[in-house]
Amino acid sequence: MKKFYQPALDVQKELDIYLRRVFPGYFKETNVHSHPVGINYDDKGGKVTAVVTLRWQRKPEYNEGQHTALFDYQETQTQDGRKYQWYCRSGLPGD
Repeated sequence: MKKFYQPALDVQKELDIYLRRVFPGYFKETNVHSHPVGINYDDKGGKVTAVVTLRWQRKPEYNEGQHTALFDYQETQTQDGRKYQWYCRSGLPGD
C-alpha cells in the first residue's frame, strides 16, 4: 500500500502562489466549481512532484472542464546559494 505524502506547509504555499500567478482564471469569482484545484503530491526518491488538476465551471454559461499540469520542486543555484522552486514540467497555458 502506498503511503500518503504531503510536503511541508511552506512548500505547499509556494505552489499555491505559483498556481494563482500562472493560472489566474481558475481563481476568479466567475469560476463556481466547488473544488477548483486538486493536488496530489509525491516524493520519488527525494524529488518532490505534484500533479495539479484545475477544474472550472464558469458563469454565465456554466461550461465545465479541467486541465492537468505536472510540477517538480527543484533546486537552483542563485547568487545567495541554493534555492528550491516549483517548475511546471508540462501543462502550462498555451502548451
